[in-house]
Amino acid sequence: SIERQFTSELDPFYAVVGPSYAYHQFDLLLSKLFGSNFGVDVGFDGRFLHDSDDEAPFNRQYARPWVTLSTYDWPWESLDFSLTGDYWFTEDDEMASLGFEVTWRHTADFRLSGGVYYSLYKYDLFTVEEREDATTFFLRSRWRIDENFRLDGRYEFETGDEGDFNTVWVGLTWSF
Repeated sequence: SIERQFTSELDPFYAVVGPSYAYHQFDLLLSKLFGSNFGVDVGFDGRFLHDSDDEAPFNRQYARPWVTLSTYDWPWESLDFSLTGDYWFTEDDEMASLGFEVTWRHTADFRLSGGVYYSLYKYDLFTVEEREDATTFFLRSRWRIDENFRLDGRYEFETGDEGDFNTVWVGLTWSF
């Protein structure tokens, strides 16, 4: 079946992205902490089209098992490390990748993270484009200014088949 209805009368994405064909989506996450310093996350993401001939940009079929190994306050206090390995299965391709992230918690209200990850398919919501084989390097910060306000920032440098891209996000959250 084909979904050609708007999610709302003013939906701007349907005209750009086009129809969605029937698919099944599966996401699984299992997490285990070992003491207070080590953790393991194992997951599976999969999207399976009802008819594989319907594959198109924004409508991909894939399976992606992954595992993340993490440390918290080890080997140094206030630093967290994670290493993620994943394997992408598609009809035309198989790809293994590794990602890495380090987080520094300067205070309870401020943290800074940086890392790198790979995406076989990545959706750019600003330009409404799908990019393939994208490697992303990022720097992210979160600062809780006070009880009600939080400032978030993120810079990404992405390189892939479609070229190189720089993206900056800044957000202010007000909780009331």
